[in-house]
Amino acid sequence: MRGLTLNLGLVSRAARQGPGDAGKLITDESLYKDMRTLSAELKSTAGSLGRVMKDVEAGKGSLGKLVRDESLYDEARLTHRGARRHERVKDALGGFKSVSAQLSDGKGPWAS
Repeated sequence: MRGLTLNLGLVSRAARQGPGDAGKLITDESLYKDMRTLSAELKSTAGSLGRVMKDVEAGKGSLGKLVRDESLYDEARLTHRGARRHERVKDALGGFKSVSAQLSDGKGPWAS
């Protein structure tokens, strides 16, 4: 028990003297103030984020509507599907234009 008390005394004295992170937290007033400011800012940010998430969950705002309204999701899927189809048609037309140009120039595997 005496050894434990001695060790605790050494740790306590080292912390008060300032070496290491624990000592800096105890002795550096500016670090303490910075930590308090950071803590307050984190609490404020968490509160704001909580309010935003409540609104999203309630379906408020653009993000809330997107998250809660399945018809918007379905519409977005259809739009994406249509865009992919458009790209395939565009690629196919590009191939036809290439064949047409080669035919006009008398080139290609079918030219005599």
